[in-house]
Amino acid sequence: MLNMPLSLGPAEPIGSHWDLQLRVLKLYPALQSYFRSQGKAPNLIIKFLENQVCEAWLWFTHITTNCHCSMTPSKRWRKRRAAVHAAQHLCDLQEKLLERKAALFMGLKVKSILATQERPQVEVFKQSVHTFYEGCISYLQEWSSSFTDMKCFSWTLLEDPPGWDEVESSLRCVSSKLPNIHINETELFDEVTSVKTYTSDKIGLWDRDIKPADERWAEIFTHFKHQNVPFKNVAVICQFAMCLPGTNASVERIFSLMNNTWTNERNRLGLETLKALLITRVNFDGCSEFHARLVDNHSLLKKIHSNMKYA
Repeated sequence: MLNMPLSLGPAEPIGSHWDLQLRVLKLYPALQSYFRSQGKAPNLIIKFLENQVCEAWLWFTHITTNCHCSMTPSKRWRKRRAAVHAAQHLCDLQEKLLERKAALFMGLKVKSILATQERPQVEVFKQSVHTFYEGCISYLQEWSSSFTDMKCFSWTLLEDPPGWDEVESSLRCVSSKLPNIHINETELFDEVTSVKTYTSDKIGLWDRDIKPADERWAEIFTHFKHQNVPFKNVAVICQFAMCLPGTNASVERIFSLMNNTWTNERNRLGLETLKALLITRVNFDGCSEFHARLVDNHSLLKKIHSNMKYA
């Protein structure tokens, strides 16, 4: 498993594995009795079930999977897989694993089983647990190296009011990646100060409503636009941070939608029409949201009822 590339895309729910492991542990005495009663049961299974250290490993796997469930990206995060989100999540995950490795976290049930075992077996088990955590951390470090540059953009998630040192690191990164884009550093400082002032009273409300970073920035820029507060320089950095995808899942989804739309029966569909259809499909969660947007947009309704071919 540790040789597979890192994937943050949709996968089989971890909770199902967790429930299966819990059922196996609850039925462990019954499983022992069943395989003992089988005259042709494989020796490997019998040896495994008779060894209490193996039972400790089952409990450790169960506890580790349970911990992994709490580290899994939320459904709301998976919907917005920007690279800055992925970098933040991977950093948090690595810190948690480092803490577990330092404490050699195993769980009370595992420790109670090990208390009945001989010291050499216990030491071997502890060393194996340490090796397990090292393997997990090495795996994350190897496959998350491409997100290293994105750590300086963590302030764009607006979990706290932005500080200038963080923004300055982002400015340095954007200037190196996009040398043709000019960002006025003096104006940027004033804009960040405005963002800091606005967000100081808003972050608590946003956290309570679980508002994602892109919607937080949309609210800020809308407010600044109405109040004639400059934000063009900070907007460039935010656009750079938010446009980079954390996985290729969104790209694959676009190709899938395109193939479902651009069929052999609709082979004369124009590129502009196809583009408009895909934009609508991707940016709206359902027909009700699209209908609500149309009802409130009177200028677009006029275009729809006019002789224009495409609105």
